Amino acid sequence: MRRLAVILVVLALSGVAAFAQVRPLVDVPLRYVRGAALIDHVRINGQGDYTFLLDTGSTACTITSEVADELHLTRGKWSNVASIGSTKKLRAAQVKSIAVEGALVDAPLTLISDDNGLSAHVGGAVHGVLGTPFLWKWPVQLDFPARRFRVLPRDFDVRTEPVESPWSSVAGFTLRSRAAYIPVALNGGQPHAMMLDTGATGIVITDSRAKEAKARTARVTSTSVGPFGPRRQSAYWILDSVRVAGLTVDNAQAFTPESVGDWRSEQLGNDVLEQFRVTVDAARRLVRFDRDQMAEWWPEGAKASPWGVGLVTRRDPNGIRVAKLWPDSDAAAKGIQPGDELVAVDGNEAASVQDGSLNDLLSQPPGYPVAVTVRAADGAERKLDLVSRRYVRKRPSSTDDAIARSLSVIQPDSPK
Repeated sequence: MRRLAVILVVLALSGVAAFAQVRPLVDVPLRYVRGAALIDHVRINGQGDYTFLLDTGSTACTITSEVADELHLTRGKWSNVASIGSTKKLRAAQVKSIAVEGALVDAPLTLISDDNGLSAHVGGAVHGVLGTPFLWKWPVQLDFPARRFRVLPRDFDVRTEPVESPWSSVAGFTLRSRAAYIPVALNGGQPHAMMLDTGATGIVITDSRAKEAKARTARVTSTSVGPFGPRRQSAYWILDSVRVAGLTVDNAQAFTPESVGDWRSEQLGNDVLEQFRVTVDAARRLVRFDRDQMAEWWPEGAKASPWGVGLVTRRDPNGIRVAKLWPDSDAAAKGIQPGDELVAVDGNEAASVQDGSLNDLLSQPPGYPVAVTVRAADGAERKLDLVSRRYVRKRPSSTDDAIARSLSVIQPDSPK
C-alpha cells in the first residue's frame, strides 16, 4: 500500500459558526441492543411503522417477506447476494419509497430477506435493513453515546463541525460497491482497508489477519445474527488495540466466520464504532469520529477478560464468593455486594463449575445476558439477569489528544 497522505485541516471560525446554524433533517432515537443499531417508525410506500437495522455494510435495503405481503408489493428478479460466510439468493421487491421522518428515498434497491433470528436476537420485531441506498443519500450520523440517529443537510461538511469531544478525527474512505472502506491498524500493525459496517456486532477478520496481528484467542464461542441469519464463528479474538483515523480503541472483540466462501472483505463493526459519534458523508468520501474521554474501569489486579457482567469471584470452603465488583457493571447496578455467595450461573451450580469455566460463563461478549442466583449474608436469595459489557482503559495518548486541536484527513489507497 502506498504511503497514506495526511492533510491537516484547521477548523476555521467561519466553519464553526456555519455548523451552529445547521439543523438535522432527521433526529430520532437510536436503539442499541446487543450490538445492533435499530431505529423505529420507518415508513414504506408511506405506510406502516416499522423497525429497521441500520447497516452501512449492506449495499441494498431489505424487508421481510411478511412486510412485502402486508404491503402487497410486486416481486422482482432473483439475485445472488454475498454475505459474511455465505451467499444468499434473494428476490427484489418493487418499493416506491422508504422514509424516516423528513428523509425519503424514491425507489431504493430493496430485497426480500426473511427474519432469520434477528428479531429474537434483539427481543423485538425487526422488519428490515436500512442499507447504503438509503443512508448514502445524505450525510448521516450515528451518535452511539447519545443514542441518536441523524440525517444532515446535503451541504453539511463534516470538516467544519466544531471539536467538542476530547478526541475527534476525519478520515477519507473509498467506495466499493456502495460500501465504505477506511484504513484500520490492528495491534500496531500497518493500516489496511476495512469496511465500515454498523451491521456487524464486532470486527470481522480472517484467520490469517488475526495471526498477522498476533490477536489473542478469546475462550468464548458465539453466534452472531445479521439480516441474513445466524452465523457461527470458527474463532473469537481479542485485539489489544484498534487504530482508526488516528484514534485508538482498546480491547476490541473480533471474530472469524466459520465458512467464508467467496467473502474477502473485513469489517470494522460496532464493538469499536459504539465508542464514537460517527458521521458519514458519502458524497465527499469522508467519515468523522468523535469520542468523549472514556472512564477507566480497570480494577487493580484484574487480568481476566476485558468484558463480562462485572463479578470477580473467589472460592472458599463454603462455595463461590463475590470478591469484588467492576465499577459501572451490571452486577454493581443490580446491588450485588462483595461477600455475597454466587449460587448458580446460567442454570449451573456455581460451586461445581471449574474456575476457568466459571470465568467464561461470567465473561460473555458485550450485550449478552447471564442469569445468576446470589445469596446475601442474611440468607436472602435473588435471581438476576445480568448483561455483559466491555471495560476500557483510558488512553492518555499524546497523538490522540492532538487530534482534538486539528483534524486529520487521511486519504487511503483503493482497497485491493
